[in-house]
This record gives sequence, structure tokens and C-alpha cells, in this order.
Amino acid sequence: MALRFFGRTAPQHEELVALHRLQSDRRRIFGATFVLVLSRAHSESRKLHLNTLRGANGKTSDKTNYVARLLLLAPAVFICHFLEEAPGFVQWLNEHLTRDITSGLFWRVNFSALAITLLVVGVNWFSRSVFSLVLAVGWFSFLMLANAVLHIAGGLIDKQYVPGLATAVLLYLPYYGWFFSGAVKSRLATVAVLLVAALLGSLPMLIHGYVILIQGSRFF
Repeated sequence: MALRFFGRTAPQHEELVALHRLQSDRRRIFGATFVLVLSRAHSESRKLHLNTLRGANGKTSDKTNYVARLLLLAPAVFICHFLEEAPGFVQWLNEHLTRDITSGLFWRVNFSALAITLLVVGVNWFSRSVFSLVLAVGWFSFLMLANAVLHIAGGLIDKQYVPGLATAVLLYLPYYGWFFSGAVKSRLATVAVLLVAALLGSLPMLIHGYVILIQGSRFF
């Protein structure tokens, strides 16, 4: 009886071992397949991202590099503007305000804006991503586009030269148009996204300009 018992259980035990090995092999195959699929998906995702940044020749898109190089001019453009403003902007602005600003505040605001400009340019230079481009569009819409509108509106209201008006018209507007056109052509972000970034970036300066020129007040 014992021999028959063990004779019967031996094949069952071997079958269980074989089944266990089969299941273990299946788990290994499934795991390897899962890792391979994830790796493939990551590879395809990376290729899709790189295809946005690359041109047909397989190199980093010239248009993306062009925008990054173009932004290197932004600090110089901004410096030219506030140097034009420096001799008479504080006096002109105080003529429209019930609460005057000081020369010290003028320089602190402009040096802070210059630091932010350098930061935005640096982020775009090293990243060259959708985020860095949208950030640049938002900031320069605030700093240059809306600021130029403020100077032009001030000149029209006063019917005279406003300190900073020349560089606003001759540098800010052409440079911003040049930059925004390059941003659109880079195709890193859709035109709709860039327009929303430009609008959101411009609004604070436009609102503050309205408060200054129409209400004779200021936020800071």
C-alpha cells in the first residue's frame, strides 16, 4: 500500500513542481514584458518630445536655438530703456500721482526687474522647454509689451514726450514682436497658449498703468 501511495503521489508532486515552475516562468515573462513595454513607452514619449525640439536633420531645432539666442538680447534692451527713463521718469510719474515715488524706488524696481529678466533668460537657455518659453512670453509681455503701451498712452494723454517713450517704440515693440514671432515658429507651444501667456503677463502692467494715468494712484 505504501509503495502504491508513494507511487501515486510522486507524479502529483512532480506536476505541482512543474506547475510552480511554469507559473514562476510566466511571472518572469510577464514582468519582463511589462518592463519592456514601459521602456518602450518611455522611449516613444522621449522621441515625441525630442521631435518637437529637433528639426528634420536630427539636430536640435534651429528655431528653438534661435529663440534662446534672441532672448540673450533682452537684458541689454531693458537696460537701454530704463537708462532713457532715468533722467526724468520719476518727475514725470509724480506729476500723475498723489503719492510720489522716490529715485531710490525707481532704481530698486528696475534692478529687481533686471534680475528677473536674467533669471528668465537663463532658465530658457538651459531648459529650452515649453515651460521656459511660456514663462518668457509672460514676463516680456509684462516688461516690454504692456510697458510700451503704458508709455504710448502716457504720451498721448500728456501730448508730449514721456521718458522712456523712444526705447519703448523703437526697441521694446520691435524686439517683442521679433521674439514672439520666433516663439510661434519654434512650435514648442501652440499659438493659443502663447497668446494666453501674453495676455496674463500684460494685464498687471496694463491695470497698474490705468491706475497711474487715470486714477492718479499706484499699487506700490
